[in-house]
Amino acid sequence: MRLKNNSYSILWNNKDIRIAVFPIFYEHWRNEGIVFTQGLCDSHGHFLSYTDFPERYDLKVNFIQYMGVVDIPFFESFTMIY
Repeated sequence: MRLKNNSYSILWNNKDIRIAVFPIFYEHWRNEGIVFTQGLCDSHGHFLSYTDFPERYDLKVNFIQYMGVVDIPFFESFTMIY
């Protein structure tokens, strides 16, 4: 899956990016420079895999936490290229 549009939307505390009814904010991700939705993608706009994401940012990331973010319905509003 690849993001085509709006890939520089703010990720944190965005009213449109929520888990359940709550906007998300992971301080340890933000501290590593992940601020925009593009931070979840590789240079081609594809979502990073669960294994690639922590390697890129040198983060300890829980699988459920990561997949919970990249599987948020907000991203369905993007044009996806498979």
